[in-house]
Amino acid sequence: FGEITAPLTVLPRTAPYSMSPRHGPSVGGTVVSIQATGLLNSGNGMCRFDLVPVIATLDPDSRAVKCVAPPHATGVVSIEVSGDGMHFTNVASFEYADTPVLERLVPSFGAVVGGTAVQVVGSGFAETGVLCRFGTQVT
Repeated sequence: FGEITAPLTVLPRTAPYSMSPRHGPSVGGTVVSIQATGLLNSGNGMCRFDLVPVIATLDPDSRAVKCVAPPHATGVVSIEVSGDGMHFTNVASFEYADTPVLERLVPSFGAVVGGTAVQVVGSGFAETGVLCRFGTQVT
């Protein structure tokens, strides 16, 4: 038998420590950012949403992994992340919700200077963390 030499790369254990956002619409498309240590920019990064694999991108400056949530039925799923596409670490839970449907705004107009209270009428809104944007102002 002959001797074969090959380079060996030892990857550090992935240690996720934050994720945002933790919910999105069931149609998918939410960009989820995961802060983690121990991730290498190997080009093989992956996320899994309820075992559905998604290619991840790594921002080497912020050490944030970004994954786009695939479509999924409503409910809570686990998210896992991998720096090599083979060894996954559980990160957190992600909640898929119905896609919000806006029916109307009451009133549909207001003063240019602002200050008008607006009621948002529709369905599928989250119970907490809902924000409205008027131009560049978020409230």
